[in-house]
Formats: sequence, C-alpha cells, structure tokens
Amino acid sequence: MGKFLFILLLTLFSTIIEAQTFKLKALEYSSRDFDNGIWSDWSKEIKLNFLVTINFDDHKIKVFNRYNPEEFDIVRYYEIVKVEGHDVLELEVVDSKGYDCGIKLIFSKKTDEAWVTMYVMYGNFDYMLYMEPS
Repeated sequence: MGKFLFILLLTLFSTIIEAQTFKLKALEYSSRDFDNGIWSDWSKEIKLNFLVTINFDDHKIKVFNRYNPEEFDIVRYYEIVKVEGHDVLELEVVDSKGYDCGIKLIFSKKTDEAWVTMYVMYGNFDYMLYMEPS
C-alpha cells in the first residue's frame, strides 16, 4: 500500500510540486571527490537507516542523520525532465552551513519498486543517498 501511495504521489509530483512532502528512508550512501581535474570513482556503498524529508511547501530538505544532520533550503527549482523513464528534478540549495550546492532528485515510477536517489553536489565533492518511501 505504501509503495502504491508513493507512486501515486510521484504521478502528481510533476503537476503539483507545491503542497508535497515526502518522507524517505535512506538505505545507502556513496561519495566521490574531484581532485586535480578528475572525479574519483564512487565509493563503495555504505548501508544506512535514517529519515530524509523533502518538503516543497517549506522549500526544505532535511537529512536526519545522528552523525551529521543536514538541512537544505531550496533556492531554485528547475523544470522536471524525464531521463530513462524517471522524473529528474534539479535544485539549487543552500546547506545549513551556508554553502551553495546543487541537488538532483531522481524519482522512480516503476510499479514493482519505488525509490528516490538524491545527489548532493558541492563542485569538488558529491554524495548520493539511495532512498525508498518511509
């Protein structure tokens, strides 16, 4: 039932971006660095279990991680595009330390699984959270 509701919300997502709050469970983390003009490979995935909320009414994304909780203020929304059958939304954000960065959200609409991948991009460091509906 939860995955069906999540897919239904994703269907409405492209037309009603405001008035949407998503609660997601982060399952995996990976990162990469940019050094001497070259991106490293993505690190091995680390298993996780914490909450991430995306609240389009308040223009905030919150990562409830006990070691490094983070809050992002959404400054700008770009148009949702379809990439390989998934909705992709790019955002300009400011993190809780005041740093500008980008976030890319990839929403899956497959009926057998529902997930969101969030890429947080700082220019010389990126990290990825793989999430499912909470």
